[in-house]
Amino acid sequence: MPVPVDAPDENGYQLTADPYGGATWSRVTGKMFVIDDASAQACSGAVIRSTHRNLVLTAAHCVYDQKTRKWKGADELSFVPARGEDSTGRNKPVDQEKYGVWTRKKAYIPPEYEDGSSAKATHPDHYDIAVFTVEDHAKSQGGSIDKPIEDVVGGLDPQVVPAGGSVQGRLVGYPGPPRYADEDEATQRYCALGVWKAGTDASSDLRNEQACLGYDGNSGGPVVVRDAKDAGVWRVVGVLNVVWIKGSWHATGAAPVSDALTALIARATKDG
Repeated sequence: MPVPVDAPDENGYQLTADPYGGATWSRVTGKMFVIDDASAQACSGAVIRSTHRNLVLTAAHCVYDQKTRKWKGADELSFVPARGEDSTGRNKPVDQEKYGVWTRKKAYIPPEYEDGSSAKATHPDHYDIAVFTVEDHAKSQGGSIDKPIEDVVGGLDPQVVPAGGSVQGRLVGYPGPPRYADEDEATQRYCALGVWKAGTDASSDLRNEQACLGYDGNSGGPVVVRDAKDAGVWRVVGVLNVVWIKGSWHATGAAPVSDALTALIARATKDG
């Protein structure tokens, strides 16, 4: 299992130890490339267990523009699990696409997010969650991969944090500019275990008010927790989607695993 390469930096992140495939939470987490015309966006995501073994979890704002009511990634939306740095740096060089480049088939978001009603809700970030299916084959530096993504890297099981509850969670992903230079944004990072608290009602988000702050590029990255009975098993409880900074107070928020996600998984499973 990977161990910290360094102590947490000023942003609360630690470098994931190479190779990224050394633990499930690292191997299933990847970088997303979302390209529309001349614009490009980077996000993070994670493979979750599903019937067809082809499902990636991320934030809704990574795949859908709520203002324009248009889907993102018209030119390209691809997912690269455990994408690594390919230049000399603090991490030794690793294979950038060891587990392949996977192309999106179809994305799913909650209707509350798609129609914009979540913007009027008490907790709008609750619905900023999405899943998308990927093709059953991928390109890789060694040629091609002709089996479902879950067969290649595994997947996380979703877990609900009850209203008012809390868990020790680890945020994983690919934070980039402006906090990290362009040459570092291919590097997977994580925040050490911290307390993620659920609100007191069912539509709340998860919130971490400790040292770690999520940054651009890490949106959609999973908050993972150890299984209560098996410390070697990791589960996902939410995805990073918002950061609040008000003077000296700051917090990182995540859209929680909830009935909204269950419904998305059911829709994706039905479509195949």
